[in-house]
Amino acid sequence: MHYIEFISTLPYQKDTSLQTLIEMVKSDPAFPSDTSDPQQLAKYMYLKLDHKMTSAFQKTLIIYAQNPENRLPDSLRASYPLMLDSLNIIIDMQNNDNNYPWR
Repeated sequence: MHYIEFISTLPYQKDTSLQTLIEMVKSDPAFPSDTSDPQQLAKYMYLKLDHKMTSAFQKTLIIYAQNPENRLPDSLRASYPLMLDSLNIIIDMQNNDNNYPWR
């Protein structure tokens, strides 16, 4: 199951940032549907998310990593610490791009 498929199965969330992220991903026809690599997803998402939404994105990836049907890259599936490190790629992109609107 790719990340977008996982997101599509999540029930309504009381946390508004999580719910907004879920709705954003589900309604975006251009969202990458053929990858679950956090680095590739981060490249697509980093300019679209404020700090709260970025945190929600990271939370969903942590939950997704626990799903036995996840399609994370083998290197991330083999190393949970490496998986956790990959979650910060989006923050690095946001911090280092002058075009990031919420700097």
